[in-house]
Amino acid sequence: MPRDYDDDDRPRNRRYRDDDQDDRPRSRRSSRDDSEDEDRPRRKRRRHLEDDYDDRPRRRKRPKQKQQSVLGMIALVIGIVSVFLAFVPCLGVFAILPGLAGLIIGFIGLLVAHKSDGRQGSGLPIAGTAVCALAVIVAAGWLIFFKNWSNEVKKDMAEARAEMARDEEQRKAEVARAASEVKAAQPDSVIRVGAPQFYLAFENDDERTTKFYRNKIIEVTGVIQEVSLRGEVYTVSLQGGGADGGTVDCHFLKDAEIRAQLTQLTVGRTVTIRGKCIGGISDLEGCMLTIK
Repeated sequence: MPRDYDDDDRPRNRRYRDDDQDDRPRSRRSSRDDSEDEDRPRRKRRRHLEDDYDDRPRRRKRPKQKQQSVLGMIALVIGIVSVFLAFVPCLGVFAILPGLAGLIIGFIGLLVAHKSDGRQGSGLPIAGTAVCALAVIVAAGWLIFFKNWSNEVKKDMAEARAEMARDEEQRKAEVARAASEVKAAQPDSVIRVGAPQFYLAFENDDERTTKFYRNKIIEVTGVIQEVSLRGEVYTVSLQGGGADGGTVDCHFLKDAEIRAQLTQLTVGRTVTIRGKCIGGISDLEGCMLTIK
């Protein structure tokens, strides 16, 4: 007998059951799945956002510009001027004063920049301090040079004065010895000559005349041109003649008796003076009057 599919409820019931079964878990799963579905896109979106955020270029904060150090600028200007001054001969020593001032200012600027927590740059204070230090070094070099030179000059002057003092002592000793020799000279050992001839002999041939008259007792006769009672010795100048109007200078030791004799002499008188020729010039030392 053929089946009546209309009366057969099994497939329908099975379908209904299947539908019911499918609907039930689907409804249960739907809430769970919906929540999972809702969560899944969110997680994907978060990952997406994170990926977008990581890939997105980040803006870097611009570093703040550091303030220029005013003290460093002042020190640098002073240092430049001081360096130029330091290399000027004879004036470079004066650069040590502004150099030291700039060095102090630059050091203060460096401390201020260090305590500003990076708000002020330390480049200018360092540069100013370095330039001022260079100026001070150069000026100190000039100072040492001039000090050494001054010490050398003082040393040379001291040696020259000592040599002059020795020469003066030696001359005084020679004059004293000449005076004693003139007093003790015998008449036959004395060379007698006129003042003009004696002077012209030295003027014409100094070397030969010096060899002839040196360390000898001379009696020279001439006209008085000048009498000087000032200085270390008394001097009577006799006219020597010649184109230049030279004189024969006769030097006397300082003595009260000799002074009294010389005060009686007047210019234009003719006298004879005995003395010793030490040599080199037409002068006589340790003299005494023989004819007034």
